[in-house]
Amino acid sequence: MFKVQRGQVMVEFALCIIIFLLFMYGLITMLLWSVVAYWTQETAHEVARKYAVQKDKTVAIETGHKKINMLGGFIDRNATYIEVSAPSNPKPDATASATVTSVPSIKKLYIFSLPEIKRSSEAMLEDHRFDYTDTSKQYIGK
Repeated sequence: MFKVQRGQVMVEFALCIIIFLLFMYGLITMLLWSVVAYWTQETAHEVARKYAVQKDKTVAIETGHKKINMLGGFIDRNATYIEVSAPSNPKPDATASATVTSVPSIKKLYIFSLPEIKRSSEAMLEDHRFDYTDTSKQYIGK
């Protein structure tokens, strides 16, 4: 087709820029979801490690919320849930587990939706949690 009509280039540009912007929006959203999934997994690792070392749920959950808050506007901070658990009577091979559920700030991409990202992690309980004295207690979790 010959370019003989006035404004034909502008019409083609308008159509192409719309398609390009839709592609860029999809690319940025997929990148955002990947960053949120990675950060949620790293937070789960850190919370499980912290709970395995200190056995203090509030400190471990607080550490997780601090790590989630570092990501800024990518994650809805009010919709983040952190759960930690460990056996009440641990054996030497017992593990502490953490589950972090976060909600990305962009939840829909065209026809796809990602309402939440849930990641779990486990960490081996530290040996000092089974038998330690008051003199070694000062070094725990430092």
